Amino acid sequence: MTLTKAPNQRVRILIVDDDQNILDLYEKILRPGQIRRGSVERKYPYPDDDPHKDVEVCFCNNPPEAIHTVEESQPDPFSLAFLDVHLGSHEETGIRLAEKIRKLDEDIEIVFVTGDSGLDLSRIAADIPPKDKLFYLNKPFKALEIRQFTESLSNKWITERQLKEMQANLEHLVDERTRELSDANSRLRGEIAERRRLEENLVQSLERNQVVIKGTIQLIARFLEMKDPYTASHQKRVSELAVKIAEALGLNEHDREGINMAALIHDIGKISIPSEILSKPGKLSDIEYDLIKTHSQKGYEILKEIEFPWPIAKIVLQHHEKLNGSGYPDGLRGDQILFPSRILTVADVMEAISSHRPYRASLGVDFGLEYIITNSGVLFDPVVVKECVSLFGDKKFQFQTPGLHTRA
Repeated sequence: MTLTKAPNQRVRILIVDDDQNILDLYEKILRPGQIRRGSVERKYPYPDDDPHKDVEVCFCNNPPEAIHTVEESQPDPFSLAFLDVHLGSHEETGIRLAEKIRKLDEDIEIVFVTGDSGLDLSRIAADIPPKDKLFYLNKPFKALEIRQFTESLSNKWITERQLKEMQANLEHLVDERTRELSDANSRLRGEIAERRRLEENLVQSLERNQVVIKGTIQLIARFLEMKDPYTASHQKRVSELAVKIAEALGLNEHDREGINMAALIHDIGKISIPSEILSKPGKLSDIEYDLIKTHSQKGYEILKEIEFPWPIAKIVLQHHEKLNGSGYPDGLRGDQILFPSRILTVADVMEAISSHRPYRASLGVDFGLEYIITNSGVLFDPVVVKECVSLFGDKKFQFQTPGLHTRA
């Protein structure tokens, strides 16, 4: 198991099950440097350079003990919890426990372990948001599944903690610039005798605000490019096509600029996905694919508090939704999906199909056009598809930025 930890950062895992044999099985599978059973700690003599030495697993066999353990975990919280659904005699004890744990720690990744195929998973997810931090594992589980969940979700948890710091810095930058502009405008409004000068400065302030917004977008895109240059290249190519489609549809300059800004950072949420999954040459496992699908929600979480003149966060959130409701993360249909997102979806699919990927060669522009035409009105907005096909058919557009990508 390979965990990418920041300096002095410890990964802590909580396991709750009332069956001692199951707890023993977890211990045998994970074998971390420190294992606690409630207040009793069992240490293993790992060398200083062993990657597992900063991993701690805590076992609890009842809900009260688990709740107490989570309450006492700050400021060193758990990254991941494996919860047995059926604890004791009550059918939903594990689910009730998850609700309480989520109230104590909104960032912890939760995996329900169950042998009951009749659970209403959608209802459970609705009661214990956010849904991108809720997973399910069927009994009897395999050692490989436990290790994969532990490695992938712990790395995801670590990356998201780092993302929160980045988001706070970005918000501080925007707030600082906004305060500067607000202070300047307030001073200008007080100078009635210099009305002409006030009007000129207000115009300049708006222009500077636009510069700050574009600078913020560029800063976010640059951060992603440093982590994953392949995704950055994909975003640039998608923005080229999306803006051209918007222009062909007659959208005004303001709306085209909003689509451009959203396209340039539409995959920012992939920062939370481990790089080895994004660039994996073979087929993804179900767990890995579920992690990939969280990127649009995660992008929304990063962007939602930043004030843009366009609904950038929602456009990013919806860029994998489909007309017939088969998309993600919310299964939106038709006009429930923002029109800029429908443009971005078509551009995203065309770029993905026509570019080389680690797991396949380019399928070509003609294949991409055939695919969006076949699914026009089903997955994709027919008006957007028509203009996209016309751009390529009339040779009014071709991709300029070189394409070298991970998964779309």
